[in-house]
Amino acid sequence: MIPYVVRMVMQTKHEVFFQRYYPRYHALHSKREKTAMLSEIQQVLLCSRKHILKKLREGPKCRFKTHTRKKIYDHEFCTKLFELWESSGYMCAELFHSFVHSELAALLHTKQFICSIFFKRKLELVSIGTLKRIFAKAKKSRNIAKGFSTTRTTPRGLKLSVAIRTNNWDIQTVGWHETDYVAHCGHVAVAPYLCSLNFVDIKTKWCSLEVVKRANQQEIFQAFQRIESRLPYKLRGINPDNGSEFINHMVVKYYQNRDGVEYTRSRAYRKNDNALVERKNCTVIRKYVGYKRYESEEAFEMIQCLYARLEIFLNFFQPTQVVTVYELPNGKLRHKRSKGKTPYRMVLGDETVSKEVTLSLRARKCTYRVLELVQDIQQLQEKLKGSEN
Repeated sequence: MIPYVVRMVMQTKHEVFFQRYYPRYHALHSKREKTAMLSEIQQVLLCSRKHILKKLREGPKCRFKTHTRKKIYDHEFCTKLFELWESSGYMCAELFHSFVHSELAALLHTKQFICSIFFKRKLELVSIGTLKRIFAKAKKSRNIAKGFSTTRTTPRGLKLSVAIRTNNWDIQTVGWHETDYVAHCGHVAVAPYLCSLNFVDIKTKWCSLEVVKRANQQEIFQAFQRIESRLPYKLRGINPDNGSEFINHMVVKYYQNRDGVEYTRSRAYRKNDNALVERKNCTVIRKYVGYKRYESEEAFEMIQCLYARLEIFLNFFQPTQVVTVYELPNGKLRHKRSKGKTPYRMVLGDETVSKEVTLSLRARKCTYRVLELVQDIQQLQEKLKGSEN
C-alpha cells in the first residue's frame, strides 16, 4: 500500500522549518543527532539535503526584498520648484521642461530667481515624467466654468463671396492667421459687454490679443489694423469663422481689394477648421480673463493692460509644441509632439523674416524680465476679478 503524503505549500514549509526545526538543529551538538534531524526534515518537507543545509546556514531572512532608492527630489526641492512653477504661470510639465532649459540661465543671471547650485543641478536633470508626478500632487480639483457662443449669422450672399479654407495644417510659412472672438457677457448675452479678439499665427503660434467694446464691423476692423501694426512679420492671410463680426461689408471689401492678403473663412459648424484659435480661446483668454461679465470702462482699460503684458509673455517666454502626424505602414496615424519652442524662436527661424526684424526682436527680448512680467499679470488678474463685483 502506497503511503499518503501531505504536500505543503511553500509558505507552510517556511514556517514549519524555521519555527520547529531551525532552533532545535542549532541546539544539537552531536553529528549523529544532526544527521538524524536532516533525514527527518527531508522526509517531512520533501526538500533536497543541500537545500536544507543552505537554509540552515542562511537563517530566517526576508523573502521579499524591497529595493528602495535614495530620494533625490525631496520636500525642499519640491517647495522651490513649486515657487518657480507658480511664477511661470502653471505651465504643463512638457512646456515647463522646455521653459527651464531655455530661460533658467537668464533668470539666474538677472537675479529674478535665486537658488542653490544643488537645486540648479537637480532642475537641469529632472525629466518630464518626474515633473508630471510632482505637479500631479500639487494640482487641486477646480470647477471649470463654461461659456457659450454669441456668433451671429451672416447674409448668405455675402458669405458665399468669401472662399473657404480647410488646409490650415499644411501651411509652412509665417503670416497665415486664424482668428476668433470671445464674449465677456457672463451668463446673459445682453449688450453692451466687452469682447476679446484672438489672432494666432498657424506656423509659429504667435498670439495677438485685443479687447473691443462691441463686436461690430467697425470695432473688429480697427482691431485688425492695430494687430497688424504690431506683427513682426508680413500679414498673408486671415481665416475667421462665419459670424457677422468677421463676414461683413467693411472687412470683406477691404481685404478683397487689398493685394497680398487672403481673406477666407472656415466651414459652418466645423470648429475644428480653426482648431488652433479655438484652443487658445480656452488656454489664454478664458484662463487669464475668466467667464465673468465685463462692461465698464475700468474693466476695458485693465484688460488692455493685461493683454499688453500677456502678449509679451506668451510670444517671448512660453514654449509651445507642434504636433506632426505621420502614417504608419499598417495605415494608422501617429501623432508626435515636437520639443517645446517659443513663438519668438520660431519667428527667428523662419526664412521669410528679415534680418532687421530679427535684430529688433532680440533687442526687445533683452529688455523683458519674465518673472516680473508674470507678477504684473497676476496682479492685474486679481484687480480684474474684483472690478465687477
